[in-house]
Amino acid sequence: MAAALGVTLYLVVTLWRHAPHALLADFLLLQAASQVHRLAILRAYRRAELTVETSALWARRYTLYMLGAGLVWGAASWLFLRPENPLSLVFTMCGLYGISGGAVSGNAYHPPALRAFVVAIFGIAFVRLLSFGGVEFVALGVASLFYMLILLLFCRVQHRSVTESMQIRFENADLIQALHIQKDSAEAAKARAEQADLAKSRFLAAASHDLRQPLHALSLFSATLRELELDPKQRGVVEQIYRNIDSLEALFDELLDISKLDAGYIRATLVDFPIQRVLDSLQTRYAALADEKALSFRIKPSRAVVKSDAALLERVLGNLVANAIRYTGEGGVLVGCRHRGRGLQITVWDSGIGIPAAQHERIFEEFFQLGNPERDRRNGLGLGLPIARRIGHLLGTELELTSSPGRGSAFALSVPLGDPSVVVAAVPEVVIAGDALSGRCVVVVDDEPSIREGMHELLTQWGCHSIEAASAAQALALLAEQKTSPELILADYRLADHHNGADAVSLIRAQFGPTLPALLITGDTAPARLQEAKQSGLHMLHKPVRPAQLRALCNYLLTRP
Repeated sequence: MAAALGVTLYLVVTLWRHAPHALLADFLLLQAASQVHRLAILRAYRRAELTVETSALWARRYTLYMLGAGLVWGAASWLFLRPENPLSLVFTMCGLYGISGGAVSGNAYHPPALRAFVVAIFGIAFVRLLSFGGVEFVALGVASLFYMLILLLFCRVQHRSVTESMQIRFENADLIQALHIQKDSAEAAKARAEQADLAKSRFLAAASHDLRQPLHALSLFSATLRELELDPKQRGVVEQIYRNIDSLEALFDELLDISKLDAGYIRATLVDFPIQRVLDSLQTRYAALADEKALSFRIKPSRAVVKSDAALLERVLGNLVANAIRYTGEGGVLVGCRHRGRGLQITVWDSGIGIPAAQHERIFEEFFQLGNPERDRRNGLGLGLPIARRIGHLLGTELELTSSPGRGSAFALSVPLGDPSVVVAAVPEVVIAGDALSGRCVVVVDDEPSIREGMHELLTQWGCHSIEAASAAQALALLAEQKTSPELILADYRLADHHNGADAVSLIRAQFGPTLPALLITGDTAPARLQEAKQSGLHMLHKPVRPAQLRALCNYLLTRP
């Protein structure tokens, strides 16, 4: 409409002195009628209910409108072209060329409308020019028809581009919709997986806690049995029980290690130390295990000094060595070191069954095991390598694996070299003379009756006076009743009614002094709870507790300055 108004004003202004004013007025009336018709169509279109079926009707209606508009513009050539006035000819034809050229892009969506429009304009103009006679007017008429054909060709090309772009647009819309559906499906699947993983974690944490409770009690009772006077047959049965408890405790410890690492409970303390210290420890711990399977076990000595956490590094290498021995039937295991750049690469080679390339990543998944379809617990739980990788990340290194079936495996990790001038000496083992527990008053706070009973039997056998309670309030009441003061507190972390052992220790210390030795014992493996327990600042043992470990830590707490 803006273009029509502009060209109309252009013709009126330029032809004002070259055409009768009455004709100009007639042309203005025709244009006004045409634009009113356009507005009526537009208004009806906006109010109409548009469907695929009605689109053909609207296309025909718009084509007819464009035919009428073309006749109005074509009338300008009939009204204003004068052979005796070249300026009227120039101004009129320029206006018709402009309005028809501008209509191409606006009608590329529907070429029939443009064809109706320009054929009406240039058909009338051609007839008018032919009526003048003369070669020059005929040539101008033919040129105008040629211009019309060029416009139609441009419209055809542009229509193809428009159609293709619309097809691409709708295909993209379909693709985006499909992607949205896939994304929603993926997000829903991810949410379900996260919920399942959360449920699994909650289940494992709850199951681990609930299983550790009776196992802890069983460990206490079996330790009491072990110290009794028994005949050889009875002692053999007790030793069998003890060995099975040790096996279960080892499996629970692996689960606990995973939880500790996930909770951020374990922190690396980097110091400079000779790597031979760790290698010697590996030799001591695993040589006998290799001998039992008639395997050679060699460790090449090294003078290198590294900067790492000695205990965690030993744990990683220990897991790798234990795994190598477990899955090697004949031959042996070799541990060696070599300098690589500014680091030391430590490699554990074995001549075992080897690992297919497709399984190189899977063996680092929790509970995944090769060659153990029966899930023989003597071959572990499948947590050694996942724990080793997690600790490796904690130390800032990646485990590298080279292996193929039947040709053994090589696990390697690199640690930075240290400064020999600042080597930290090994911490000497603390040796406690005698037994500081005998005759001591020990308060046990645990809401599990069987554990309280087991702790009572064990502590009594160690010569302690023990007071067992289900809560801090009950412990304080029993202490007041017996008019005695505690010398050591052993508290379970998770107590009944949403209480915890750290709070129980605080309540008892509030009455008997802030320096009263205390120890937390927990069966929780949930990362959040482990982090909470750690924040208490108290020493902590994890159920099932080995009685010898409990006794050693109690002695330490009672004798430290």
